[in-house]
Amino acid sequence: MLSPRWTPWGVVLACSLGVAFSLGTLAVFSFSLFLKPLVAEFHWSRGEVSLAGTLINVAVSLMSPFVGRLADSYGSRAVTIGGHVLLAAGLCTLALLNGPLWQLYAVFLLIGIFGSGATPPPYSRVVAKWFTTQRGLALGLVMAGGGLGTFVMPHIVHAVMDSHGWRGAYVALGFCAIAIPVPLAAILIQEPQPSKLSRFEQAGMTRSEALRSSVFYHLTIVFFLAALCTNAAVAHLAPILTDQGMQTGQAAMAVSLFGLSTFFGRLVTGWLVDKLFAPYVAASLFALLGIGLLLLRQGAMGELAAVFIGFGFGAEADIMPYLASRYFGFRAFGEIYGILFASFTLGIAAGPPLMGFGFDRTGGYAAPLGIVLALMAAAVMGVAFLPPFPGSPERIGHAPRRQL
Repeated sequence: MLSPRWTPWGVVLACSLGVAFSLGTLAVFSFSLFLKPLVAEFHWSRGEVSLAGTLINVAVSLMSPFVGRLADSYGSRAVTIGGHVLLAAGLCTLALLNGPLWQLYAVFLLIGIFGSGATPPPYSRVVAKWFTTQRGLALGLVMAGGGLGTFVMPHIVHAVMDSHGWRGAYVALGFCAIAIPVPLAAILIQEPQPSKLSRFEQAGMTRSEALRSSVFYHLTIVFFLAALCTNAAVAHLAPILTDQGMQTGQAAMAVSLFGLSTFFGRLVTGWLVDKLFAPYVAASLFALLGIGLLLLRQGAMGELAAVFIGFGFGAEADIMPYLASRYFGFRAFGEIYGILFASFTLGIAAGPPLMGFGFDRTGGYAAPLGIVLALMAAAVMGVAFLPPFPGSPERIGHAPRRQL
């Protein structure tokens, strides 16, 4: 067991690696690697297979508030361990598919329902409770784990798929869901003493009180729009760039730059929100994302556009739990953040079809990118006009330096 001094950072380590091997990295972001093998073996269409990705996102959205409530009641450790075990079972079950398309849909739906404990909300909840002045940095380190997992897992899947096929790759993902996150959660994740929190954060709001707050709906709309705009561009980034004349290799490099900038964006955002008023940080980074979308629409500097979009995408994941903790406290943080995360996930699910249908209707990406750019501008304005945090006279949390 870690000494009291290092316990908070042990929690951060466990949560960061938990997010690295979470439902998002193992089941959602790896899904494109399995699309062609599934089509080849079962003769389904790409559209039919792709619908499974929509189902899992919808299931996670519906389950996130319930998962948050469980974490508030029983602690994040129990919820994350259970979520990873069930996620592993679901991933291994995919290796047993034998033909009917409904099996694929059913398993992905069940993974989304029962594996939702292995998603960021319970991890963000416990880390946010451990930190005050360094909360942004701690959350940034946790969410950066997702970027690390998104970078590493495709290489693992590709290697296993070459030697053992797509079924073996799903079994390997199931093993990854348990091997690292579960032992670390069991050993390192602990709930802090309430005395570490400010008076307002200890009292906090109930779910009902949050639902009567205009700030709650403000945040819900902002993060839905930000997620929709980002994922609309990211899901179509390579075809947008190649349609504009970029070579395939250059487009692949742009996608890699997006992933790398997402990782650093999460770290930098976490550091900034500990120093500056978080809504202003969010507005600035969302504006940077908007500039990336504008460059993409103009067909100029595709690599730089990918970097700007990735940096802004990294900001979204950090700032959402940070703002939830500052505005609503920890009385029902898991459940409240779970609802916000649900709106974020719905935005992720809605973005790619919006861009795809826009392309089909207009024959190009200029018109849908124009719509996305306008929605992103609305998100920038929305987050910039959030009110000061309740329960404290300052906007950036100048707590005594002895606190974490």
